[in-house]
Amino acid sequence: MKLCRKVGEGAFGEVFSTTNSSGDAVALKIIPVEGCDRVNGEEQKTFGEILHEIIISKELSSLKEKKHNQTTGFIGLKDLHCVQGCYPPGLLKAWDSFKTQRGSENDRPGERLTCSPVHLFTCLSPFLTQGVSNIRPASG
Repeated sequence: MKLCRKVGEGAFGEVFSTTNSSGDAVALKIIPVEGCDRVNGEEQKTFGEILHEIIISKELSSLKEKKHNQTTGFIGLKDLHCVQGCYPPGLLKAWDSFKTQRGSENDRPGERLTCSPVHLFTCLSPFLTQGVSNIRPASG
């Protein structure tokens, strides 16, 4: 991940923008799941609690391949990964930069987590050509 910047946040987690291996602009929505610690004042979701969102996003994203039933207002699901471990240094640097410039209501990833965190990474695209309406902008 060469250039990465945090672009928003919500109680669910963090949103970063970057480019994928093809050079396309994408957003990464990172959601901690199945952990025992509270994150951003909330209990972490279980896979069962977020499964419906994954299925709906995947099904709606498949509509973009068809001629009918398309919309420019939906940010499609490009890819989905479940990983375990700490945030990479590049994402933490982007998180810190965002907090310095705009402030943050969220806990810094990795601070105060005692259990091995599992993170759900959703890759959303195209990002820069569409608005992001499901994230809470930072105050400031």
